[in-house]
Amino acid sequence: YADSYDEEKFARRFKFCTGGELSDFENIEYLDRTPFVMKENANDPYYYNSSKLMMWQDILTGLFDKNYEGCDHDAHYAELTEKLREAAGRNGMFDSMFEFLTLTAHTLAKKSEMGLRLTAAYRSGDREALVRFAEEELPELFRRVSELRISHMENWMEIYKPFGWDVMDMRYGSLLARIDSAIRQVKAYLEGKTERIEELEAERLYFDKEGPCKNNIYGTFVSPSRIDPRA
Repeated sequence: YADSYDEEKFARRFKFCTGGELSDFENIEYLDRTPFVMKENANDPYYYNSSKLMMWQDILTGLFDKNYEGCDHDAHYAELTEKLREAAGRNGMFDSMFEFLTLTAHTLAKKSEMGLRLTAAYRSGDREALVRFAEEELPELFRRVSELRISHMENWMEIYKPFGWDVMDMRYGSLLARIDSAIRQVKAYLEGKTERIEELEAERLYFDKEGPCKNNIYGTFVSPSRIDPRA
């Protein structure tokens, strides 16, 4: 409590009470305070779910790709990865949390715009780029998601009871399976086994509206198909 807010004083108090660095904790916000959000509604926290949408949306169907077009999310998350990695060694009991968040940003630095880039390569007939996606980029994304899942699980078990982790396992499992399917579909196309990749042929549309969207329900954006009888 104070008559006026003093950032430096608060940072010292935060360090004393928690053992953490205030600036490092403030950087966590940038997982969701992205170029996409900053276009508009920058001060409305209800729009702060970009990381969730970009993490779980499908590589091939990309329901939010049209909304993200023109935002440099790969660079945003690459920069954030380095900031969070530095934080992981100076925040005491919170270091493991920062290690998990570092891997989150590292994964998004690869995935956030991959659907847009993959679709562009396919539609322009850039076979060389498609080979890189099939042999390098998508397998690297698979590796990053796998590493992120293990870190997330270790953090979960450290903080919570195991009940509920089954749902996260299902989400990670689905994401990994879809990355594997994308690799297989791109390879089949390159080898002439299929004439087209249907998902990449489909026109990209805005999800609900142009710009940031207020969607936080996994079942409504992970796929355009129903994933549950009541979804």
